[in-house]
Amino acid sequence: MVLRLYIALDALLKFYTPLLLGYIYGRVFRVDEKFTMRLSRLVLYILLPLLLFDSIYSKGRKGDFSELGLITIVAIAGVAISLAVSIAVFRNSFDKVMCTFYPNSGYLPIPIAISMWGKDAVSYVGFFIIGSNVTSNILIPLLSALDLKRGLRRLKYYPPIYAALSALALAVLGVEVPTTILDVLEPIGETAPIIALIVLGIETTYLKEFEYDGLKVYLVRLMLAPVMVTLAMFLNLTELAVKVIELESIMPPAVTNIILSNEYNINPRKVAGIVLTSTLISTFIVIPMAIFGFLAC
Repeated sequence: MVLRLYIALDALLKFYTPLLLGYIYGRVFRVDEKFTMRLSRLVLYILLPLLLFDSIYSKGRKGDFSELGLITIVAIAGVAISLAVSIAVFRNSFDKVMCTFYPNSGYLPIPIAISMWGKDAVSYVGFFIIGSNVTSNILIPLLSALDLKRGLRRLKYYPPIYAALSALALAVLGVEVPTTILDVLEPIGETAPIIALIVLGIETTYLKEFEYDGLKVYLVRLMLAPVMVTLAMFLNLTELAVKVIELESIMPPAVTNIILSNEYNINPRKVAGIVLTSTLISTFIVIPMAIFGFLAC
């Protein structure tokens, strides 16, 4: 019991300390959104791909990739189910619909997964990202503007997907990446979760008022969480894979929703409020409960 409590507190400290530092930095220096956008790009284009490559390649070298495709299938199914339910609930409010089916599948879950279960969990998160992000980036342009080409074009510039697929390909083909290179990539990639949480802490300072639609969207996502976990168990995934799916199922909407809402003119200010409000609820209420819940199982 004492050990479990220690692990939970350790995970919470690792999660909230960068968040708090980011919040303090944002309050003291009053940084604008361009600053956080640059930091986000650093994580998205460099650090996160390195982390995913190292984790997936290491797992693949053990010949353990049978579950990765199933994780991607669960992610795609999650997007499809969330889309159907959100259309039934929110009807013509596509701003709320998109925020319901496009979750934060990388920035938030990776720091928690590493703290709770180590680097092995990151490979599962990586292939969940592939299913979730690819499907969402296709659906949003298609449903909002009937523009499939722009959605596919966005995916061309999404490095985490290339990192995950290239790592898997090298592992399957038996290509040996020199240990020296992996030893260099590993510590650089491991900074991704910390910087992502600092960015999130800074972004909380941008929220001017509580957006009640953010609460509604997040509640719908939480209602669908058992469906995804049940699907993962039905597919007979390992305990760790099921836990990663459970973690992913309680995530708030992706920050990328804000970028896409600006690009396709889908009520950007409203979407920003939904994303930030639901992220705060997830970060300070649901995630701590989930961490203790994981340890109790």
